[in-house]
Amino acid sequence: ALPKDVTVDDHGDPKGVHRYHRWSDKIGQGAQPEGEEAFANLKRLGFTTIVSVDGSMPDVEMAAKHGLRYVHIPIGYDGVPRDAAIKMVKAVQLSEGPVFFHCHHGKHRGPAGCAMPAIALEGLSHEAAVERLKVSKTSPDYAGLYRDVAAFAPPTKAELDAITEKDLPSVVTPEGIRSAMVAVDERFEHLKAAQKEAFVSITGHPDIAPAHEALMLMEGFREMARLQAAKDHGEVFLKYSADSEAAATRLGEAIKAKDAAAAGKEMDVLANLCSECHRDYRN
Repeated sequence: ALPKDVTVDDHGDPKGVHRYHRWSDKIGQGAQPEGEEAFANLKRLGFTTIVSVDGSMPDVEMAAKHGLRYVHIPIGYDGVPRDAAIKMVKAVQLSEGPVFFHCHHGKHRGPAGCAMPAIALEGLSHEAAVERLKVSKTSPDYAGLYRDVAAFAPPTKAELDAITEKDLPSVVTPEGIRSAMVAVDERFEHLKAAQKEAFVSITGHPDIAPAHEALMLMEGFREMARLQAAKDHGEVFLKYSADSEAAATRLGEAIKAKDAAAAGKEMDVLANLCSECHRDYRN
């Protein structure tokens, strides 16, 4: 049960903290805090540190107003890099009180973040951690998140000692549109290679599944649209991004349905959108 002074929403979650779930006394998870009441509730719940694994800028000022410290360790949907996982463990180790992990919606990256310190510091088994991801409704399509939780080797003392407070900043400046586009281009090149094989596989990359690449492409466009730099480009740019996200979604569905013709049409749509956007904004 939640403490009596915590305000709740219609779903029984703390107000402003959707998909709230406690892994243990020291670790909790949820969606990105929304509004001042969210931070007030996190404080009432006993948290002293918030770890964001999302790419967007944390509301450090509002957190500080309620006596909460932010640590920003952004990761993607394709997995949890070891250096990031070690920082997550260290953040929990250093925190005076419980730590709240969040991503954007609180379903995929946040739970994967919670798993790392739960395994390393609390002795949670890898099997139990994977089960927690399922309970959190982490999509099995994000195979890299499941993979890295299942295979996570707790950091050594030397690895943890090498991380200091300076390595755990409150804000990590998000990579710009150029970096986001580099990642998008890489996914699209993989998909062009897959198209030559009816989207069944990718020559030279037996470990890369075409449907997963389409999903990562979709997430790439979605996350790029959340960047301030993308918003500064204006509504037309955001429309290109939204249309590309939708086409990538349809592409993934077609690949899963083994409909190479439909997938090919969406590849053409994406190629045209890229060309038009580059004409207007890059060339």
